[in-house]
Amino acid sequence: MSEQNITVKRTVSNNWFLLKIALQEAPLYTLQELTTRARHRVIVFIEHIYMIGYIVNCIQYERPFTDVLWFVLAVFVGVTLVAQVLPNYVETRLKPLSLEKIHLRIRRELYRKAAQIDLKNYDDPAYYNEFVWAMGEAAERTEQVIGSCAVFIGEIVGILVTGAYVLTQDPLGLVLTGISVLAVLLLSNLYNKYRLQFQEKMKTLERKRDYISRVFYLPEYAKELRLSRLKPKLYEEFADTSRQLREIAAKETKRLAILSFCMNYCCSTFVFEGIYLIYLLFQAIVRGAIGYGTMVTLYNSCYSLRGCSQSLAWVLTQFPEHGRYIEKIRHFLECPAQICQDEKAEPVKGEFKELSLQKVSFSYPQGEQVLKEINLTIRRGEKIALVGYNGAGKTTLVKLLCGFYEPEEGGIYFNGINAAEFSRAQRYSLFSVVFQEVFFPPVRVDESIVLQKAACVDQDRLREALKKADMWDAFQEMGITLDQYRGNLKKGGVELSGGQDQRLLLARALYQDGGILVLDEPTAALDPIAESQVYDAYQKFSDGKTSVFISHRLASTGFSDRIVLLDRGKIVEMGSHQELMEKNGLYAEMFRIQSSYYQAEQEGTGA
Repeated sequence: MSEQNITVKRTVSNNWFLLKIALQEAPLYTLQELTTRARHRVIVFIEHIYMIGYIVNCIQYERPFTDVLWFVLAVFVGVTLVAQVLPNYVETRLKPLSLEKIHLRIRRELYRKAAQIDLKNYDDPAYYNEFVWAMGEAAERTEQVIGSCAVFIGEIVGILVTGAYVLTQDPLGLVLTGISVLAVLLLSNLYNKYRLQFQEKMKTLERKRDYISRVFYLPEYAKELRLSRLKPKLYEEFADTSRQLREIAAKETKRLAILSFCMNYCCSTFVFEGIYLIYLLFQAIVRGAIGYGTMVTLYNSCYSLRGCSQSLAWVLTQFPEHGRYIEKIRHFLECPAQICQDEKAEPVKGEFKELSLQKVSFSYPQGEQVLKEINLTIRRGEKIALVGYNGAGKTTLVKLLCGFYEPEEGGIYFNGINAAEFSRAQRYSLFSVVFQEVFFPPVRVDESIVLQKAACVDQDRLREALKKADMWDAFQEMGITLDQYRGNLKKGGVELSGGQDQRLLLARALYQDGGILVLDEPTAALDPIAESQVYDAYQKFSDGKTSVFISHRLASTGFSDRIVLLDRGKIVEMGSHQELMEKNGLYAEMFRIQSSYYQAEQEGTGA
């Protein structure tokens, strides 16, 4: 939904969306926060406006001192209880606990959705920017909505209390206040509109600058940064991005500064501290129409009324701004998944027999076709090597098989049933996948392997998987237990080598025990010898399983029943290693080039 299409009704709905979450998760805290400003406005009127005027009038008209004393004591006791005791409890105890509950609820909703959205959305820059914005804004925006609602309620109460007094004493003050507020409201709306546009222009460039910054301080880039000659280029990119940010800021802030001056001086200070103050002095000193205390009270009341009205005008413009941000959050949360989620979808009947791709084509958003009319059948127990140069479409094909993407044309069939009819849970259960990106979250070792909570892990089954992957004895030798934590977030965290992590990925695949084993270039970061050893291990434990090995290197082809060569999104060759070598086509050329490279490398290392 574009910014122009967000109606008043939708704006109210968006703000209520986050406020309702806060009320559900922390009702006492939220209600207290919503009434804080109202209590403050009543206290300000009594203590700082009415009481001062009352004391001045008592002095001017020589009223008894006891009248002043009892009034001041009553105000002091009431203000102490409302303005100090309650806020202290809220700030020190209620607020931290309540905000944590609210943030947890919102983050849980966002994380749940992030785990469900189609992977294709990550390739859409507009959607991904919205996704990042939602993740970064949601929790903080909820606090801002609560704050804005509190200001709205408080200023309404302040206007009613103070306005009632001014109306009984001098209606002209209400007229001047109304003119000032109307002007400020119009200017504030323009100000916030231009400020949002300014922030949106800055966002993309700030992301680019932050990415370059991370290259300099994240540990995973430290070695490459020191060995490479890319630093001058990064300095240049950082400086260029900063220059663009400064140019945008210089252009946009000039307009914002002019609007701010008109709001804060022309429509506020000049009207009240100039025109209205002179009028009150004339009424009290020249005409004697009002007492000095009443003059002070009226001036302070109108000053407060102006503040309430301006604050109300400002906060009314904040709700549309919140609404625009929340629209991004809701659009993200409400975006439907394109893959069938119905748990009543037809289940996979019987044992897996074959997987068939029929005229499958696919392209990423705003891009060329990556796969073009792919026809491929993989039968039970067959080992397939899917090879090709980088960018040939191998990984995309795996994502289609697993259900992360849906084909634009054609279909994928399991045992003759269209895969689009399956739920994701059914689709995922068919595969044990090892991706080229090593993923071990900073949780317990057993949880990081199985990717489940420790309570749900079958420890005996995991132990057997680790033994088959030759990692159980290694853990024993290194003194690593399954309840230790991965990474460096906790003291004593487990750090393993790349080869050991690959073994753990094998253990993960063995534990999952899906009907189809898929290896998506898991050894891309290993040397050819280590790669061959890992593939030997996978071959050993994939006997009887349907397996798909994806690589641009050809170490996996020797033990494959069939080799499928992709080039520019199409299957250009298919057959056994011997058949393709005899064909003397692209596969044979790739194999000879890589074989000579491996041989030269072995001779260079003295192997």
